Amino acid sequence: MKIIRSVIAIFKSYDFRDKLLTGLAVAIFLGMIVKMIFFPYGLFGFGESNIYTEGIVAKNGIQNINPLFVDYNEADMEVSRLVFSGLMKYDPEKRAVVDDMAVLSINEEKTQYTFTMRDGLKWHDGHALTAEDVFFTFNDVVKSESFQNEILKTNFAGVEIDLVDEKTIRFTLENPNIFFVNNLTTGILPEHILGDMDPYDILQDEFNKTPIGSGPYMVTEPVEAFQDDRMQVTLSRSPYYYGVPSEIELMRFIVYPTMDQLLEHIDAVNGVVKITGDYILDFQNKDRFDFFSYQFLYIH
Repeated sequence: MKIIRSVIAIFKSYDFRDKLLTGLAVAIFLGMIVKMIFFPYGLFGFGESNIYTEGIVAKNGIQNINPLFVDYNEADMEVSRLVFSGLMKYDPEKRAVVDDMAVLSINEEKTQYTFTMRDGLKWHDGHALTAEDVFFTFNDVVKSESFQNEILKTNFAGVEIDLVDEKTIRFTLENPNIFFVNNLTTGILPEHILGDMDPYDILQDEFNKTPIGSGPYMVTEPVEAFQDDRMQVTLSRSPYYYGVPSEIELMRFIVYPTMDQLLEHIDAVNGVVKITGDYILDFQNKDRFDFFSYQFLYIH
């Protein structure tokens, strides 16, 4: 009590300006203490309002942020879809694959898929993106004998790819296949960065950790690994994106080796990808989570 009375006495001796400055300093200090105790993840519960944090369960963490190798890892797939763009994309509202970086036209026989690229497309480093990058991705990499993703390679087996000009590319199928268009949501790789590399070596290249894409978000910091096997990567909104920019400035992905570990840190995330089994009940009991599901369809 003596200490408190002494502090009050000293405070009363200050002039008005000193009292004002001291009061502001105390208010800021107390505000910081309250935030740390009651709002450890920000006033909205999860950090700054312009950051969205997503939790993912993947035993192997983040391996390759490369659209040609995401078939084997949930975390890679979620991050890659924001960093890279494809000729087409899946629209959850229409529940269909629609035009993205290019406009599609199909011949009457349903065997030729011709794409005309948008104007002004750019990579995250500012380089122009053209149909030559598309030709490089599918013809020089995916169809190469040394390419290391057999799933994607099989999807383009027997497909003839022609570079008509820098804005136009054509895929010719041996037989009609209404599902082929789904393969064209695959993200495009930059030829000016990977063009001199053997397709076999791309899987081991550092490009997969700090890639250059053309999607709405870009990788600006290396992937972080923690002692408890968590991994994290933060994406920044790209100033070069051709589409409507997101209101969210930063996208943070935290990858946990198990769902149990994610649940231990559930207050650190805004959303969770792919909840299955008995874990659904854990999230149904949390008011701040809503469940969403979609069915993948092709409509033409």
